[in-house]
Amino acid sequence: MLQNTAIHQSIFQALQGSIETDEALQITINNLHLTLEVSCCLLTKLGGQEAQQNYLNSYLISQTTTKTTEPNHFTHSPSLQSYLQAQLTQGDLAIADRLTPSSREIQQLLQTSGAYTAIIAPLICHQSYLGELSLYQCDRPRSWTTAELDLVKLTANYMAIALYQTELHNRLDRVTQTETALQASEERKQTQIELHRRDQEFRALVEHSPDVIARFDPNLNHIYVNPAIAQTTGFPPDHLIGRTNQEIWGSQESVEMWEIALKEVFSTGLSKTIEFEFSTPRGIKHYQSRLVPEFDCQGKVESVLTICRDISVFKQVKLALRQSEEQLRQLAENIGEVFWISSANQSQLIYVSPAFESIWGSSCESLYANPKTWLDSIHAEDRDRILRLLQEKKARGVGSRISNCTP
Repeated sequence: MLQNTAIHQSIFQALQGSIETDEALQITINNLHLTLEVSCCLLTKLGGQEAQQNYLNSYLISQTTTKTTEPNHFTHSPSLQSYLQAQLTQGDLAIADRLTPSSREIQQLLQTSGAYTAIIAPLICHQSYLGELSLYQCDRPRSWTTAELDLVKLTANYMAIALYQTELHNRLDRVTQTETALQASEERKQTQIELHRRDQEFRALVEHSPDVIARFDPNLNHIYVNPAIAQTTGFPPDHLIGRTNQEIWGSQESVEMWEIALKEVFSTGLSKTIEFEFSTPRGIKHYQSRLVPEFDCQGKVESVLTICRDISVFKQVKLALRQSEEQLRQLAENIGEVFWISSANQSQLIYVSPAFESIWGSSCESLYANPKTWLDSIHAEDRDRILRLLQEKKARGVGSRISNCTP
């Protein structure tokens, strides 16, 4: 659980706007690569076509380079993902194994890529297919445990949410920037035609968005609200048009936060992100809102576009992870035995309980610096046998308990 929290922490930060999405995704696949000890962890973000410009697929990769797997080898190999597309678009995890009877095409694709086995997880959010998360094992055959498959599925789900949010924000930013540029055009008539087309494009996008999207004028009145507001508050969009948040909701704490944030964006011309709680017909919900200034042709902020997203699920997940981590830590720190967590190859110590110092007679810091020093206390005649047993249990995916080995 401590390990899973670390793997997904960067995605939570990206969803809150703390770091860039690509940076968070790269950190995540690096952590997944190390945790599962695979040869390659590859994130494929699908491209598309917009405004008559072609966008190619882009890749993020974490790879162990060998003689048979040069850097970026997997981004240029025949597409196993394309062959399994029908299964992936249904949202199913795909597993391909060279040693398991399967179609000749899969066997050939695995052999060409140099992999014994591969896992491919689709990235799907709000019925949008955004790409794939692929893991390859090239140095040996491998059977995947249920826990490993669950970790890959969970990671793919979080990645899809982050990519979907980023794409929505980017598309809205492009629409806003296009509107601003068109308003400065000398050919007024052509500009108005183009603005109308862009407005229709904007409305087609935002009116089908699950996020609440609104525009505010300098007096903080609503001048546009998309239909998602009805599902969130029970009020239709027309109920909010021409009114401020305070006129609609009264003097709630979140309303005051909104007014301060809106005034700041109008004053500074800089985007801002806020989080708040809001009482809805379905109970108290947690929301994250991004406030983006929209400028007129003189460079003055004439309106503010806001994108409000329900992050209650993420708050609950973070709270559950934090509580689980704290329970595990309290148990480990109060038990009279040594409890530790390490990487799969035991080269890195992630956590050791304080009981290590009283039982082993060495500091925890020394063990973090050299994770294998605990073996020095085991009798030389028993050391090889214990190491062999640990490796056998690791291969079977079961835990280990060591007794009567104090110095």
